[in-house]
Amino acid sequence: MLRSFDLKLKDILEGYPHSLNGNKDIENIDINSIVFDSRKCEEGSMFVCIVGYETDGHKYIDSALKLGVKVICHSEELEGYKDDITYIKCENTRNALAYFANRFYSFPSKNLKLIGVSGTNGKTSFCDIAHTLFENLGFKTDYIGTLGRKNTKLEGQIIRTTPEITELTKDFSDMVKNDVDYCFLEVSSHGLVLDRVSFLNFYVGVFSNLSMDHLDFHKTMEEYYQAKKKLYYMVDRFSVINIDDDYGHRLYNELTEDKKDVISFGEKEESDYKITIKELSLSKSSFTLTKGNNKYDFIINSIGKFNIYNVTPAIIIALEEGIGYEKIKEAILRYHGTNGRIERIAEDIFIDYAHTPDAMEKILKLIREVSSKKITLVFGCGGNRDHGKRPVMGSISEKYADNIILTMDNPRKEKNEDIIKDILNGIKNKDKTEIIYDRKEAINKAVRNKKDDEIVLVLGKGHETYQELGDKKIYFSDREEILNSLK
Repeated sequence: MLRSFDLKLKDILEGYPHSLNGNKDIENIDINSIVFDSRKCEEGSMFVCIVGYETDGHKYIDSALKLGVKVICHSEELEGYKDDITYIKCENTRNALAYFANRFYSFPSKNLKLIGVSGTNGKTSFCDIAHTLFENLGFKTDYIGTLGRKNTKLEGQIIRTTPEITELTKDFSDMVKNDVDYCFLEVSSHGLVLDRVSFLNFYVGVFSNLSMDHLDFHKTMEEYYQAKKKLYYMVDRFSVINIDDDYGHRLYNELTEDKKDVISFGEKEESDYKITIKELSLSKSSFTLTKGNNKYDFIINSIGKFNIYNVTPAIIIALEEGIGYEKIKEAILRYHGTNGRIERIAEDIFIDYAHTPDAMEKILKLIREVSSKKITLVFGCGGNRDHGKRPVMGSISEKYADNIILTMDNPRKEKNEDIIKDILNGIKNKDKTEIIYDRKEAINKAVRNKKDDEIVLVLGKGHETYQELGDKKIYFSDREEILNSLK
């Protein structure tokens, strides 16, 4: 987290509760980076000790000092304090890291129109659609999320849906220098709970939906909802909420009660922007948005009702920004889908990132609605993650698919046999279910055995190009395996 010039420690600490030990001459200490990974420390760094789920940053203070660090931010009492080292004690070092990172780059999100989206499903598709729409409308845009970064200087993969605050503030600072107008950011529940977006200034917030996921982390749906809710109290202008979702309806009402500016959308009559679906097919979707006496007709080159729900908040933001309907209508036609999201690889062969019960059911239901062909479904569930959703996904697969092939999907440190056993607990009729642990073999069999009256759907990885085995990430692409099977 380097910048082109140093900042005085006094300026970084200003406004944040702390106590000092050791060298207290903070007016004369220069800081050139703020880090929480001791391996990235160097002279001029401030090392912030984060108490994580697997390790504790306080254990690495000596390592940081050996690399030349003179400033330590900590939350626990230390055994000793050196006179030539500045020790900054804060109650919550994750929160402190977020504040210091924002101070370090002069709160860069204030100078962007930062659009944050949260929800279980649809975050990536919304950001990809909105980023492309506003780019097609002539604005300079950026996107940060599951698909990586879309700015030419920043483009590439990221480890988490929402990066650490030290990365985000640097990225936002670069965007400001490059005169970016809008940035679209996926905001995960983990990111909200772990202070990865604290002290950011969001111009607009978007809520997609909430369904079963991440309960290994949040424990209950209520805890999960409360984590998501935090975003919409960080918004400067307005939030766009899907009120067809039960949690979205609740969120809309609670934000309204708290005098927050909110705009609702959905098929419900009470929606500020009411959706009326006109046509759904395997090639396009058409719908009308109605606001008062105004009707707006749109066609999108994306499949499914859920993609209408993904594109609608992007359209609403554009309309509320004063952009003309005809311009939006033309710009949205130039969007041709998100990588790994109900992506057509070949005739009647699709891949999708769906890895939650809700996302899986929406896609399978969509295929059933627009096609009478049989469905062969290839999927698995991630290891060392929410066990509760596995039998639910098994039950959904049995309800909609004609043939099911269960396979591995990022087993991590868990046995494939145990994961698939959990999925099978939700499947009553196991006669139409086959187990092929090797994902390459599973895809190959589904594609090579495909009949003309059949659709093959491979779920779980979508855009991902790796398989997590143990502690390693091995290169793997559903898209490539399908294409290889067709040769």
